[in-house]
Amino acid sequence: MMRRGLILFLFLSATAWAAPDGRVRLSIDSDKTYWVGQRVLVHLDLLTNGFSFSGQRFNMPQISGGVLVQTDSSTLKLNEQIDGESWQILRYDLSFFSQRAGVVQIPPFDVRFNASLGYGQPEASFELQTEALAVELEMPPGADPSLPVVTTSRLTVEESWQPDQQDFRVGEALTHTITIQAEDVSGIALPAAPTQTIEGIDLLPKAPLVEDKSNRGTLVGRRREQVSYLFQREGHYTLPAATISWWNPEIKVLEQYELKARSIDVAPDPLAQESIDEPENWLNKKRLAGLLGIILLALISLIALWQWPRIQARRAVYFASERAQFKRATRACRKNDARVAWSMTNTWLALTGLSIPTEDEAVWQELQRAMVSNSENWSGRALRNSLASLREKTQGRANKPVYLKPLNP
Repeated sequence: MMRRGLILFLFLSATAWAAPDGRVRLSIDSDKTYWVGQRVLVHLDLLTNGFSFSGQRFNMPQISGGVLVQTDSSTLKLNEQIDGESWQILRYDLSFFSQRAGVVQIPPFDVRFNASLGYGQPEASFELQTEALAVELEMPPGADPSLPVVTTSRLTVEESWQPDQQDFRVGEALTHTITIQAEDVSGIALPAAPTQTIEGIDLLPKAPLVEDKSNRGTLVGRRREQVSYLFQREGHYTLPAATISWWNPEIKVLEQYELKARSIDVAPDPLAQESIDEPENWLNKKRLAGLLGIILLALISLIALWQWPRIQARRAVYFASERAQFKRATRACRKNDARVAWSMTNTWLALTGLSIPTEDEAVWQELQRAMVSNSENWSGRALRNSLASLREKTQGRANKPVYLKPLNP
């Protein structure tokens, strides 16, 4: 009897102190063809012959020529027979993107988790490392290898111009908004909207808005960019056309969306022209003076000609400054001119990177209604007070736009 009790005690002790085993593996579906710019699902499997998982932790590695991200936090629970023993599997689907054709290596990275044999049993901790994984990618036919490639079965582009007009004045701004959305692509893998430097126009880009939406394994990436064109000189300008391309792997066609060219006419700023004409009128009056006045005028003219490029440059800087734009906006409000107030306010907001506060949204909507209905009864007092309050609260932030470096995965 004592012998049977001893055997039972030893069996229960061995069971109580038994520890589960743990493994980790990294894999992709090898029966598929992967293209440059395509989302490659990388399966990260945590395995144990125990009963449950806890404390899972892992960090994405730095990859030369690509990026590995976790676009979905959900997991898949599987079961597999290994050497006649049942193993539990916890699978994470990671997303890999690369702009490099050929074989790209995903280097090993650390994975940590805990596992136990069952409820109430002690946990075993595992600190493991994946093996390196090679992913082979093909360049889509016809794609330019020097440009980013997006591979997706569906891509949409939306664009808008504000204000939507052709005629502007020096110191005014035109804002272009482009939104790119693609299925099965992360927002970080979408290309930046094409822009081109144009002499006489300052580009004022805002930081892009990048987001992902994931639902039960489906991924939709979105990238929204906004750039304002601030016109510094009069003349006729053409904002050039551009093309956004993507490879459709389902029909194996390189599709394109054309961003059309836009023609802009920029007239001189009347306020600036008046300030330039004043010295000429002053010189004309002085020519009526006597010989001494003529000599003095000649000396002043020589000095003015010598300094004229600097004067013009300083004036150009002032008329494009935040202070000058704010004065134009508030002057239009005092004159109750809805059209000019709309244009000047948008220009000032684009230059400073500010936006109308939520509590003053009704003021902005009233201005928009006046623009649409061509109302002559609009009063700019409320908008002028809103702009003055906004400028006072955010003093010091003007003329400090933030630029985001281009994506280079």
